[in-house]
Amino acid sequence: MIISPEGTRSQSGKIDNFELGTKILVEKLNLKAQPVVIKSILAIYNESKGTVKSGIIEIEALPNGICKRRMV
Repeated sequence: MIISPEGTRSQSGKIDNFELGTKILVEKLNLKAQPVVIKSILAIYNESKGTVKSGIIEIEALPNGICKRRMV
């Protein structure tokens, strides 16, 4: 399952604070979460048109502790 904890895609590439819903799900259901960054998604996904084109994206795994520091 993929959850966007920021609630949106970042136009700037900067990681924003995470919404509380992700933290609640992880804690209540005793789940393990692996934070990742999906890079270059805006090069293939046009949000305003809702279209996707062929391309390559990069997925980077982040340290697990970043989730605890980013929760609001």
